[in-house]
Amino acid sequence: MSVDNVEQKAWKIQYLDCKYHNGTVIAETIFEVTEPNGKTFGIYIIFPMVFINDYFDGRGRDQSVKIAKENESWLKTWSLVRIEELINTHSIKDRLKIHITDLNWAKKIQQHQLKSTSYPDQKPNIFYYSAEHKIGFR
Repeated sequence: MSVDNVEQKAWKIQYLDCKYHNGTVIAETIFEVTEPNGKTFGIYIIFPMVFINDYFDGRGRDQSVKIAKENESWLKTWSLVRIEELINTHSIKDRLKIHITDLNWAKKIQQHQLKSTSYPDQKPNIFYYSAEHKIGFR
């Protein structure tokens, strides 16, 4: 399926940034999500220090920020899958903030038991997701 055809029927998910904090929230990925009809939403995926420390065996705030920066690609992947789940459950709304806390869910993604089915665009950090290609267990 060409990217042009996907663009017309699919949700556009654009990764904008990852901000790091030195508090109880360590990282926050920021996405712009656009419905096929053109309506756009800002989505914020929050990674608490407890999640980062438990998942990566970190200790303390400074180490958590360092670990999060080193694993930004996982933060991005987890965020993308969570956004796909929100689309599937019709739970998208503007300025939505979602906290990632489920270690088992994150491990399933890392082990490729659950994965994103978004199509990457030719431009970096842009993905297209169609409900016809829902995420799921393999």
